[in-house]
Amino acid sequence: MNTHKEKNFKADYLGMLSAGLCLIHCVLLPIVFAWRAVNFEHDVEGIFKWDYIFLVISFYAVYQAAKTTISPIIRWALWASFILLTTSIILESYAEVFEYIIIFASVCLVIIHFFNLRYCQHEACASQNIA
Repeated sequence: MNTHKEKNFKADYLGMLSAGLCLIHCVLLPIVFAWRAVNFEHDVEGIFKWDYIFLVISFYAVYQAAKTTISPIIRWALWASFILLTTSIILESYAEVFEYIIIFASVCLVIIHFFNLRYCQHEACASQNIA
């Protein structure tokens, strides 16, 4: 297996892992908040924001996957989902709707990385006329 293909596999797996963990974090955090509120504990996330760690990892994964895919549609979808995720994380404190958009963007990233990994690996994408 050549290194170009290996980077794409790693980037897509990393992207799916990062977006999946972000999704789990976003879904479970309200439960943690509720549990901590019942137990009168405060400062759940403290000063550390996990969202930004997910963004850094997602950026690297999207950058590598977009660089190595041969499908312009996949490349566009990866960047569009990442920009939507980033914008929603930044604006999350202004409106509740951004929490739902974060979940949507994370799911999109998982699906697009999976699709890229499954169908758009150089020859496979070209032979199926997906590019």
